Amino acid sequence: MADYASSHAVITERYPDDFSFVWREDGDAAAVRYRDEIIAVVSVDEEHGSSRAISRSGPFGDPLQLARYPWL
Repeated sequence: MADYASSHAVITERYPDDFSFVWREDGDAAAVRYRDEIIAVVSVDEEHGSSRAISRSGPFGDPLQLARYPWL
């Protein structure tokens, strides 16, 4: 698993209010926001989600590429 983890895989300084969701208008996708930064996206259009915590594509998802999500 360590081969897939990026240097952003652990957030050490966090509080519950630091996290929120951004939903796509149709409700079929959502992004996780940590403070003011998108850190992960899931969508019914994709087999796996994507996250800044992932360094390379594999069984856990794909590295986050915000350009793939114009709705954000």
